[in-house]
Amino acid sequence: MIGIISYKDVLKTSFSDRYSNQKETDQLLDHTVSVSDFMTKDIITIKESDTVKHATQMLVERTFNALPVVDSHQDLVGIITSHDLLVFLLDQY
Repeated sequence: MIGIISYKDVLKTSFSDRYSNQKETDQLLDHTVSVSDFMTKDIITIKESDTVKHATQMLVERTFNALPVVDSHQDLVGIITSHDLLVFLLDQY
């Protein structure tokens, strides 16, 4: 894994100030901006063996909405999101 794109990454770049309409913005995104321009390259991950509590702490402390989950070889095996944790909590009741 070399990067991740979050909603926050996209929001960091504002095109509305430079382009007067949505069509121009879409054309810019479609033809001139690459994924590497947006992605966060310094990725923070969580291990698949970590606890739900640890995942929740990571999401809260770092104000993330998602964390890539890796195995012992650092291979991506999933993504845990704030929504996943809310569903888990709801299932407890």
